[in-house]
Amino acid sequence: MAKKIESTREAAQIVGVTARTINAWIERGALTPPPWTSAYLKKTSGNLLESPYIRGVGSSAEHGTSTAYRAGCSCAECQAWARADMRRRRREKSLEASQPKADALLRLLEDGCSYQEAVEQAGWTHQGVAGRRKLDPPFGIRLDEALNDVRDPALRHGRPHAWRTGCRCADCREYHEASRQR
Repeated sequence: MAKKIESTREAAQIVGVTARTINAWIERGALTPPPWTSAYLKKTSGNLLESPYIRGVGSSAEHGTSTAYRAGCSCAECQAWARADMRRRRREKSLEASQPKADALLRLLEDGCSYQEAVEQAGWTHQGVAGRRKLDPPFGIRLDEALNDVRDPALRHGRPHAWRTGCRCADCREYHEASRQR
């Protein structure tokens, strides 16, 4: 009579995988719970190891991909992917969280508030608005349109005086940013 194998550790040694893999196969229903025979384990594991769905593709996935990183690879490419993915997810979360403020700011500007008043009433900072403009180009375009609609026609825009009086239209902001680079 064939010896019955009761432990996942012993089964893993016979098959050539980890005990964790054996447990995962059992949880997925790909392998029956113990006891097993050596012949059964070898036959079943051969089929499982050939199936990319059951085996997983972590060990054969290209580096710099989510699959390889999530399978435990910590090479430079996979870590770079993970950092870029984290930045992307944080950016999306930040944009989502600031959407109500963005809508309120645009609404206030459309109602005729000055830029300074609109920023304060929306509960934002100038840096927060600048950051949102950089991360969300469609918001930047809508903001420029709203600021151009409320700009004072009596001022000469794109000049120091207009910026100092509080105009933040695209021309004045462009002048200000260029003057900071000098």
